[in-house]
Amino acid sequence: MRPLTALFLTTALALTAAAPLHGAHPLEGQRLTQNWLFIKSDSATAPADTAAWTPVTIPHTWNAIDGQGGGEYYRGPGWYKTTVELPASALTNGQRAYLRFEAVSTVADVYFNGHHLGSHRGGFNAFTFEITQFAHAGANELLVRADNSPQPDIAPLSGDFTVFGGIYRPVHLIIKQATSFNLLDHGTSGIDIDQIEVTDKRAVIRVTTTVNTAAPKGDSFNVELSLRDTNGHIVTAASELVELKQNETRSITKNLTIDNPHLWQGIDDPYLYTLDAQLVVPLPANVITFGEEVRLDGQQWPVALRTITIDPARGFFLNGKPYKLHGVNRHQDRPGKGWAISDDDHAEDVRIMREMGANAVRLAHYPHSDTFYELCLRAGILAWAEIPLVNTIGKPADPALLETTKTQLLELIRQRRNYSNIFAWSLANELHQKPTDDPAPVVTALNALARKEDPRRKTTLATNKPDNFLCNATDILAFNAYPGWYVKDPGAMAKTLSDYNTAGGNRGVAVSEYGAGASIRQHEQNMTAPPKTTGPWHPEEWQSIVHEKNYPAIAEADYCWGGFIWNMFDFASAGRHEGDTEGRNDKGLVTYDRQTRKDAFYYYKANWSKDDVLHITSRRHTDRTDPQTEIKVYTNAPGDITLTINGRTIGPAKPDAYHICRWPNVTLTPGQNEVTVTAQRDARALRDSCTWTLAP
Repeated sequence: MRPLTALFLTTALALTAAAPLHGAHPLEGQRLTQNWLFIKSDSATAPADTAAWTPVTIPHTWNAIDGQGGGEYYRGPGWYKTTVELPASALTNGQRAYLRFEAVSTVADVYFNGHHLGSHRGGFNAFTFEITQFAHAGANELLVRADNSPQPDIAPLSGDFTVFGGIYRPVHLIIKQATSFNLLDHGTSGIDIDQIEVTDKRAVIRVTTTVNTAAPKGDSFNVELSLRDTNGHIVTAASELVELKQNETRSITKNLTIDNPHLWQGIDDPYLYTLDAQLVVPLPANVITFGEEVRLDGQQWPVALRTITIDPARGFFLNGKPYKLHGVNRHQDRPGKGWAISDDDHAEDVRIMREMGANAVRLAHYPHSDTFYELCLRAGILAWAEIPLVNTIGKPADPALLETTKTQLLELIRQRRNYSNIFAWSLANELHQKPTDDPAPVVTALNALARKEDPRRKTTLATNKPDNFLCNATDILAFNAYPGWYVKDPGAMAKTLSDYNTAGGNRGVAVSEYGAGASIRQHEQNMTAPPKTTGPWHPEEWQSIVHEKNYPAIAEADYCWGGFIWNMFDFASAGRHEGDTEGRNDKGLVTYDRQTRKDAFYYYKANWSKDDVLHITSRRHTDRTDPQTEIKVYTNAPGDITLTINGRTIGPAKPDAYHICRWPNVTLTPGQNEVTVTAQRDARALRDSCTWTLAP
């Protein structure tokens, strides 16, 4: 008989887990955050001189400073160590212990009590090791050798972003009963949710649970599934009795049917059900609890019911209705932190995206944190998920690159497929940007793998060449183009769209990147030509002009299913020497520290958001030398906008179809000019003002 002490045991470890702002991940265990030591060392074994080690907390990167400036930064190995304390009760009665790393950049070798648990190659996905057989009560030594040096078999081989090293996402200690969901399949949870059929009348989801047991005599239990609405009411359920032999692993698939489902409608109504998956043992009737079930393991997953289609001529459809993707790109780094960011940082990024009105995000150019995918799901933001195959496969290509890249794709899909806001798996970015062997065999193999693993989602990639193969290699096509930045004419987007759509066989297209650099400290009046992109002068005004010219072409092309602005936030790119900051890509609509929204942010907010918008552009151009200036305002107020300068009314003007209101050739007076605009929106009074000083 199963010992009741084991059945009802709850370890103190699970109670110490930090509570994130999002829903707890199904594999959230005790976060091993404190009491780590770090040393930068290329030694094959951990250096013995403890005095040379530095105390750190996890997440951590050794490139928090050098990776955010221009030029070289440290790419090499480093060692981490900590002590994992296990109470005597933690591994009694056949319990099992695991270490789950959410990500280590880019190669990790993990040692526990002197035993090499294994290696993981690839810097963006989770991996899990079981430590049961090596663990004991009390202090256990955990050592990790992390290495972000370039590896010829690990993507990315190139890229316009800093590759930060270290254990930059959380590490979890997870304690399970002898019988549990399987955690050793490419870092997954052991639960796979697939949407078989979704209409407003009926939905069917297929849930596959993979379970195993280490119990010496095997185990017998029920797999119990229930789907609950937002009020906690069970809307459908299923169960199955399972009997396993010792060390047996088995997958159990059940269909759940929901009548008249409440569909997930993106940002308008991000409704979520909750899947509750339990492994339980019914107690015999003579046990004092009389019929209550004993829980062996359990997980909860948010479930969004939706359909997604892309029509070649009419674009993106969510649940059968047109839904143009107003998207942004996002990198995951922060100043002074690099990739070692917090749950709060993830949540702030989502809030800023929603503030602007974005309904989609491309997670460039690698798998991002599970936390971010889930926050986007709860906010109604559709997600494009991507692997880090960037610029080249190598020349010559390393024969092992294909296998490690397939593993990165496999991990991405299996770990993130339960987030049903993900609409596409992206296989590559700009594969002819650097010298390369022919990428066709690699992309073809990756495409076949993605279709096999998840036939219900589309494959895509981002190309910047109208190459016949790359434009037709995946299910849907997207391209990167920069009219007004790397191409001189900002009005060239409409023709570029048409050319790529033709190259892709007129099956529809999206713009996966477009934009321009901008410094909030650099300004220029009456701009008519782009600045030098590689130079130090990136005035904020030109970024606005580029977006004003690019976006209408995207919005007006029905066959264009979406556009993704490059970028939502400025980010670190150590190889860049341009703009006002070394090592910075400044194409973000928001500054690197997330503190300042650039003018172009408000252009999109006026076009996309339901919030009130009235924003004077060039407001940071406070010191003027030319008295003649255009005054430009972004607003979603529908009627006349009134402009005054120092209390003197200049007159009303109406915004155009893209919410831009202009007063050309306004004359400033020497000294201070208080510029004020007012408007009405749904009976609400709107006002904005700034002060410009004209030199006498």
